[in-house]
Amino acid sequence: MERLYLEIRDFFKTKYYLVAGAGYVISAVNIYFFYSLLMKNTPVFLSLIVIAISIFFINFIFVAITSLYIDLQIEGNNTIRPKELFYFYGISEYLTLFLVPVSYFHILGVLKSFTFVIIFILFSLIWILRIWYVKKYSKIGFINSIIAVFFPQMLLSVIWISFMVILIIFLVIKMYV
Repeated sequence: MERLYLEIRDFFKTKYYLVAGAGYVISAVNIYFFYSLLMKNTPVFLSLIVIAISIFFINFIFVAITSLYIDLQIEGNNTIRPKELFYFYGISEYLTLFLVPVSYFHILGVLKSFTFVIIFILFSLIWILRIWYVKKYSKIGFINSIIAVFFPQMLLSVIWISFMVILIIFLVIKMYV
């Protein structure tokens, strides 16, 4: 896996950052077409822009929290630079290229029962690549790599659930008072 990653970096050389950043746009386009094909909706350009901005900012937040976690785990200069981590996340988003063929096979009826399993496998591969990158280039253990990659999701889930609980409490208080 490392050899493939290094070959991609060496092949694009100075354009690596452009290609990696384009991974977020490619991912948004693939998710957009995947959703449009499965739901048989007429594409709306604004939804593509919203998906692209969402993917970009969510990954930006995930990289910030992950690099903060890595910095807290390791002392010294052995940490991953957040810029490199962000661009690798962009490279890992290229795996969403398989979503459009999956939607075509689903429409044809070939993969009707396995569509969501394949989607789960694709997104699992993205997370496995991210765990590998964090483990390889930050020199932290395997468990800490898993925690570093999934910590942003856990943190955002806790924040979201807390927000919903507070909102429900305020609505109940407003309703009865």
